Amino acid sequence: MWKKKFLGEKIQFNSYETHLIIFRLGVALVLSSIFHLISLKINSLPVIISSLGKYSFSVYIAHIILLYGSAWTVGIGYFWGYKLNPVESILAAVSMIALMVFMVQMIIRFKEYKLKLKLSAEKAAVYEKT
Repeated sequence: MWKKKFLGEKIQFNSYETHLIIFRLGVALVLSSIFHLISLKINSLPVIISSLGKYSFSVYIAHIILLYGSAWTVGIGYFWGYKLNPVESILAAVSMIALMVFMVQMIIRFKEYKLKLKLSAEKAAVYEKT
């Protein structure tokens, strides 16, 4: 009932009407406040969440290329036609999140492996000098 009264007879979420923009801003502020209250109660973040934050730009670029493609490839959207039903959308979102978490874990493992190689090369160089 309140949606009809506030948003009008026809609900269009892709419009730029003033009342809809104010409504979206209000929802964003409420969600931001909720996350702020949650963050006050948390003392430390899990390693994977801080790692996702550290590599967020890489995650963003990878998901854009996967979904929409690049100058050289077509994206997943080309095959699905950019139209999914709700179940497919949820499965695609969960799959994309899992894939991005996996990608960050692989980046971390690669950097650790690279560091081990560097340290072992430095040790070998020290032994050669002596």
